[in-house]
Amino acid sequence: MLDASKYYKKQLEQEKLISGIKPLDELLGGFEKGLFYMLYDSPSLTADILRSLAVTAQLPISHGGLNSKVIFVDAQNIFNPYIIGRKSISIGLSPTRVLKNIFISRAFIFPHLHEIITNSLEEITTVNNAKLVLVSGIVPEPNLAPEDLQHMIEIMGTLKRLASVRKKIVIATNYVALNSNYKPAGGKSCQHYPNIIVRIITFDNHIEYQLIKHPSRSYKKVLYFLDDGNNKKEKNIRKLDYYFGKQ
Repeated sequence: MLDASKYYKKQLEQEKLISGIKPLDELLGGFEKGLFYMLYDSPSLTADILRSLAVTAQLPISHGGLNSKVIFVDAQNIFNPYIIGRKSISIGLSPTRVLKNIFISRAFIFPHLHEIITNSLEEITTVNNAKLVLVSGIVPEPNLAPEDLQHMIEIMGTLKRLASVRKKIVIATNYVALNSNYKPAGGKSCQHYPNIIVRIITFDNHIEYQLIKHPSRSYKKVLYFLDDGNNKKEKNIRKLDYYFGKQ
């Protein structure tokens, strides 16, 4: 049995990945190793969150990162090296080094996604000693055939095992189901397997971050009010090609 003071100290020493997105970090307190997260709704926002995490994961642990390589399974075609490069530069990291530490697998149809995750992902993650696994679009096709539901269970089970047994941070994004106003796509397996589920809803003047499922916390939401953009200034950022040319 662990006394409360030792438990508290253990929690403080635990590595957590900070996204740098204030409302999301306020909602979760950071992403923890050993847990499987699913973010859904607002596809453009969830895509940008994954791209941000692929960069911030490479920060030192003392700065809220993992000092780690990243595995990125992209089923939405959202990975863009120029966006990654700009995000790297904005937090003081070399875009060349950041991109070299991200290992990408692309999947454009559901059977291919199933093959990558169930047959290759664990080995790739272990060989590269990556602490973070990102999956963009866990349900890449809006209408899954009945036989694909079993494959969905196998995908989610693999990701859950990768988090709990291998002690990785696993984060997948998803859509809202076609026949629902609030449930994630992919059937019950997409609600059952993740340890933590966050829904992100975009409104005209604000974004709502909802903690739908958590092993130890109750429902919570954090609101982020949007700037009208009148006060934003354009930054003079060199093109990514400049940094590659400097290597």
